[in-house]
Amino acid sequence: MTTQQYIRNFKLNSHGLKAFFAKLKHNLYCRPRTCLKDRAEYKKLAALPDYLLRDVGIRRGEINVKLDKPFWWS
Repeated sequence: MTTQQYIRNFKLNSHGLKAFFAKLKHNLYCRPRTCLKDRAEYKKLAALPDYLLRDVGIRRGEINVKLDKPFWWS
């Protein structure tokens, strides 16, 4: 679906606009902040020794996979 088709199909009532801007805010503001916070948490976990990671139930490989991805792929 192209952008023009989406706009044509989108009902421009107050609820539709409110939902559109809420989703836009989420995608442009909230989601990147959440991804960066998650990345910071994974960096803290990467500093822990393996025996503590086993207690938490996370493998070092899982942490490395998360940290190797750009933050917007999370």
